[in-house]
Amino acid sequence: MRPVILPVLVAGLLLLIPEIVIGMPKAVAAWAAVINVVWLTALGFRRSRLAGENPWLSPSFIHMLYLFVLQYGIGMLFVLYGEFFVDYMTWDPREVFELQESIPRASWLIMIGALGTYVGLCVPVLPIARSLPRLAWVEDEGKFPFRALLIVPLTVAAYLYSYSDQAPGEIQQTVYIVGTFGLVLMVCGFVRLLRGTTHVIAWRLVAGTVVVVYCGVGLFLGARSVLMFVVIYYLWSLIGVRGKPSRKLLVGFLASFLVFSFGVFPLLSVYKYHRMGGLVPVEEAIQRTMEDLNAGDEPKLAGLIELVRSTTYPATYVASYQRIAPDPYPYLLGESARVVVSGLVPRILDPDKPNVLQYVQGLAYRAGLFTYQTYFEADQRGGIAIDYVSEFYLNFGPWGVLILSLLHGMYLQTRYDWLIRRSSLELGFPVYAVAFLTASAFWQMFVLDVKNWAIWISLLWLCSRRGR
Repeated sequence: MRPVILPVLVAGLLLLIPEIVIGMPKAVAAWAAVINVVWLTALGFRRSRLAGENPWLSPSFIHMLYLFVLQYGIGMLFVLYGEFFVDYMTWDPREVFELQESIPRASWLIMIGALGTYVGLCVPVLPIARSLPRLAWVEDEGKFPFRALLIVPLTVAAYLYSYSDQAPGEIQQTVYIVGTFGLVLMVCGFVRLLRGTTHVIAWRLVAGTVVVVYCGVGLFLGARSVLMFVVIYYLWSLIGVRGKPSRKLLVGFLASFLVFSFGVFPLLSVYKYHRMGGLVPVEEAIQRTMEDLNAGDEPKLAGLIELVRSTTYPATYVASYQRIAPDPYPYLLGESARVVVSGLVPRILDPDKPNVLQYVQGLAYRAGLFTYQTYFEADQRGGIAIDYVSEFYLNFGPWGVLILSLLHGMYLQTRYDWLIRRSSLELGFPVYAVAFLTASAFWQMFVLDVKNWAIWISLLWLCSRRGR
């Protein structure tokens, strides 16, 4: 109980006297939000260590670090200081100056969301996780990697098809989930190679095949995220298996991050820009990319700025969405949750149910996130431009942010208790890791998790189980 007393008091104070933050100068408010999320992340790290857990797997630390520090915290600073980078932006710079006026209120909402999430992560939910079946069946260690190799072509074909114009609506999402099962198999390979296995060559072949094929597909599609995920999943597997990261690992991670940030990502960003969502042939896009890079440092700097921007969207979302509710648009009062949860009902049973993607993108248009003038993520097919702090606010205002963020934290902790605490690391961690990288509201996470689990766990069981 003690770890949550002060966060609860701070949250109550912010809600009862919002002028504490809203009345601050923009710079002070942004830095106050950063200090708040760093403090809560440090509390989460300490709490995980005291409980004898690996903080790099526990959402008390890793979720607070990844989402609130890296995306919301740094995102607020990017909005604050974005005016210094307008010469290198690939989108309309007016967006930066417009969002700066929203910094105090956006910082206030982010602080409330962070406090609510942390408190929710501290609520004991293990009894709920115990009601879920453990992922700990007896594996056929000899056949598993060879079955995995047989299914990889299917996952790659599904991944490619999900990006094509031939995959409409909700079918696209289902096919995409099948496609991402290849990443689950890749993480399975990482974990087994790091923990030790008698089938080293087979698992190297599985992991290596997935890495090469999916990175190649990402290059073909102009999708930077695939390469990022491969690096993140490997490093996370390494820390998850070995526990506390060594100094050598931290140095290697820092070096990899710098190389990726200043070398690889800017290159991929320029390439993605010229690839135009697959409309421009690969050879032509590569040629244009090399011409731009040889022309000077400006494209590289633009790519570096795009790295920061692409990893800090949630802060931009909060700054945008808080401007439209409750005026000129009234609070949704749970409407978005009902629309999203309807995604669990097959359309054949409910032909008139709303299209979730179109609905959420409609909210983005209201907030000015999708326009013809700005190069936002409109080209990312299936992308949903909303984060959970924004969605909670749009539905029930600032009090909704606190209460629903608390439930969000409880949901994250339940996932962790089930897939990490109760399940075997070899089977639970790959499912946990590949589904982790999202800033969606817990009802969106739940709907997507149900679909992911139904497909991933079924395929994982078919690939790995030992027959009679």
